[in-house]
Amino acid sequence: MKNKKFTLANYLIKFAAIVLLVAFFAACEDDPTDSVYKEKPLGDTPVITSVNPPATALAGITEITITGSNFSTIPENNFVQFNNRVAKVLSATSTSLTVKAPNYVKDTVYLFIGVHKVANFSDSVQYSLKAGVADFYAFKDFEHPYAITNDKNNVLYFSLVADNIAKGINKITGGLVTNFAPKGGETFYNAIKYGPNDKIYGVRGVRAIFEITAGAAPATYAVAASSTVKFYDLDFDVDKNMWAGGDGGSLFRIKLDKSLKQFNFTPVVNSLRIYDGYVYVATGNAGEAKIRKMQIINADSLGAEEIYFDFSANFPLTKPTAITFSSDGVLYIGTNAELINDKALIAVNPDKTFKYVYTGLINGPVLNFAWGTGNNLYYSRQKVVDAAANLLQKQMIVRVDLEKTGAPYYGRGN
Repeated sequence: MKNKKFTLANYLIKFAAIVLLVAFFAACEDDPTDSVYKEKPLGDTPVITSVNPPATALAGITEITITGSNFSTIPENNFVQFNNRVAKVLSATSTSLTVKAPNYVKDTVYLFIGVHKVANFSDSVQYSLKAGVADFYAFKDFEHPYAITNDKNNVLYFSLVADNIAKGINKITGGLVTNFAPKGGETFYNAIKYGPNDKIYGVRGVRAIFEITAGAAPATYAVAASSTVKFYDLDFDVDKNMWAGGDGGSLFRIKLDKSLKQFNFTPVVNSLRIYDGYVYVATGNAGEAKIRKMQIINADSLGAEEIYFDFSANFPLTKPTAITFSSDGVLYIGTNAELINDKALIAVNPDKTFKYVYTGLINGPVLNFAWGTGNNLYYSRQKVVDAAANLLQKQMIVRVDLEKTGAPYYGRGN
């Protein structure tokens, strides 16, 4: 690996690290039989030959493997530094160290290693630590983004309320917010999806589904016959058929010709996603929630309902609010868990084992998901207030780099 030559800034960083290590060594007790006149043997200078990932990692998330020589086999005796930030060493051999990237976001850092009782540091390697979880846009306290979706160019659209006034559908392009379509009768949408003909389709807790065209107020696209139906989410299958669900005892299929077919389905649908030929739905409140699936046999036929993941059996006090899939078949579940909470974003593997996503970095509650065309999963996050109605956390769109792509989203053609 090509090492970076010292600049003055790099020298100062290492000097600061030396001061810290000298203080550490001074605090360590030597063998009581040692004499101050006894010369201590010094080990060989540590050497870095490669780093994996080689150039960039996610701050506070990625496990980094450093290969080289002259490392201590005792993890805590190795000091792996990114500028003046010390990374936690997870495992160590004389030729390999595995560390967790420090939660320190910076485009350019210098990675180098010190070893306990060794006089010299390794040469440094230039590296980059990127944010794995970050607020996507600097919304004001009075701005509340709700439903979100992405188009095929990775432009993000969202339903916005500002100062308690609906602002229609807006979009973020290159960090700039502009209006896509003015409001209609809605306050906000529960869910929106980018769909065929470059239009957006939305639901807002009533029995109608709305079609939203750039520059125009929303138009009614389809309406359920029963007045008790309330649509909460929708998605498209590979044939561009829309599937929608919510409350009222049914799931619906809507073709491009706007014809509806109704399927009996009793549970209340919180979120819906089409994946690998199945309709997946998150249903129920805390204590009774499940992720269910039904095979799409054809546009007019659904297979039997199956329990894909018993959510409440594993998280009895939490409600699933949003679901999506990655390209490798992992189910991601957003929940109503508040503030920094491991249960706010959960990943369920195809074998039904699960884990918390990016422990200590995810804030809930999660309202909606939208997976861009790359590795970023976006979610809209609900505001949280204390008992005195003082704002603790404002409403936000959050970007999560999952280092993999989302499953195909057929509404936008992929």
